[in-house]
Amino acid sequence: MHLFYHQDLSHPEIAAVCGWPLGTVKTHISRGRDKLRGLLSAWNPQT
Repeated sequence: MHLFYHQDLSHPEIAAVCGWPLGTVKTHISRGRDKLRGLLSAWNPQT
């Protein structure tokens, strides 16, 4: 997620940097986003 949000790389760019298939990159970013959403909602359950 760091490469996507902080380094502003696209999914294909991340796939090239990491040597991963594009689908794997998308899956990792999606799972990370879901995990972060769960952690943040537990921290502030009103949102």
